[in-house]
Amino acid sequence: MILDDPATLDILRRSMVARLATVSRNGRSSVSPIFFIYIDGKIWLGTPEWTLAVRNIKADPRVSILFEVEHD
Repeated sequence: MILDDPATLDILRRSMVARLATVSRNGRSSVSPIFFIYIDGKIWLGTPEWTLAVRNIKADPRVSILFEVEHD
């Protein structure tokens, strides 16, 4: 994903929630809706330390993020 590409910026502008996919210690996948903001060329995801997403990322840092355009 090239963050300064006009098409990417359009998707980020029109998306309200991202879907964060993580992998647990035992290899199971988990998908969590998560709010995000895009500031100064960086995407910031916000979730408390105790969530399954954070625990999974600490165990295995491989993640995928889906930005879903939810409105016109």
